[in-house]
This record gives sequence, structure tokens and C-alpha cells, in this order.
Amino acid sequence: MKNETKKNNNWLWFVLLLGVVGLDTYKLVADRDVPDVKSKDIAAKRIEVDYKYSSYDMLREKAINDSLRNYDAALDSAFISWQSAEQELNAMVKDSIIADSIRKTPITQRAAQNWRQIQIDFHTSRLNKLSR
Repeated sequence: MKNETKKNNNWLWFVLLLGVVGLDTYKLVADRDVPDVKSKDIAAKRIEVDYKYSSYDMLREKAINDSLRNYDAALDSAFISWQSAEQELNAMVKDSIIADSIRKTPITQRAAQNWRQIQIDFHTSRLNKLSR
């Protein structure tokens, strides 16, 4: 019975060690920091921005030509909608550029950079614990 428990403990330690090594390896080479932005998503967002701008522009022209000028709330809403869509598009383009530059970096160079960052994070956390 003791021999079987010892085997189970050894097996548990082996699985734990394998998990830790696998996690460290994943941290070294994984693309976990790479934003996932597809070119078709960017194209769809551009179409949405153009549509929202055209609807805002049509509403603005209608408000200019109309003497009643009851379009203030609708104009504000259309403008805010267009601006938020444009900001989302800019963020998607920025993420796409970041992803392309990360993916062009060789995996060995990325692993070295990630390993260095892991070391810096470890020592920084140790220093923070000691300074408390």
C-alpha cells in the first residue's frame, strides 16, 4: 500500500513539474500578447464608419436646408455614433500593425525577450515584497 502511494505521489509531482515547465515554455514563445485582428474585420469596420458618416452627413444637410432645425438631438447622436465607430476602427488598425510586427519577429528573439521580461517581473515582485 505504501509503495502504491509513493508511486501516486511521484506521478503527481511529475505531472505538476510537467505543467510548470509547459507553462514557462508557453510564456516564452506564445503569442498571447498578439491582438487577433483580421483584415476582413477592419474592412467591415471601415464600411460601418463610412455608412455612419454618410448618415450623419445626410442628416446635417437636411438640418441646414430645413428651417425648423429640430435635428439637434439626432445630429448629436449620429455624430457620437460615427466618432465611436471611427475610434474603434483606429484601434483595430493599431492592433493589426502591432500584431504584424510581433509576428515578423523570429521566435528565438521573442523567446529571449519574453525570458528577460519574466526575469524582470520576478525580481521586481521580490523587491516589492522585501520593501514592504
